[in-house]
Amino acid sequence: VTGYQSQYQGTKLSTLIRFTSANPSVNLMDWYKKNLVAYGWQAKANLSTNAHSTSQIASTKNTSSCMINISNPVGKQERTSVMIQYSDR
Repeated sequence: VTGYQSQYQGTKLSTLIRFTSANPSVNLMDWYKKNLVAYGWQAKANLSTNAHSTSQIASTKNTSSCMINISNPVGKQERTSVMIQYSDR
């Protein structure tokens, strides 16, 4: 797990988290979208059908936004990559 928090003057607050998961990207996309909506977020998913590309969920709630990128594993030994960026508009 890696992360970063931006707090530069004149910019919006932003937090970035990256990690990998043993779960398939389709399951992760479904889980994140369902839970964002359950907590009152407006979420729009763009599910990639290409095996080597990234799916995305863009969501907003009040003055906050959350972008979730989920990339399929490249090889059989790889894990699904997840990147979550949260920012306050």
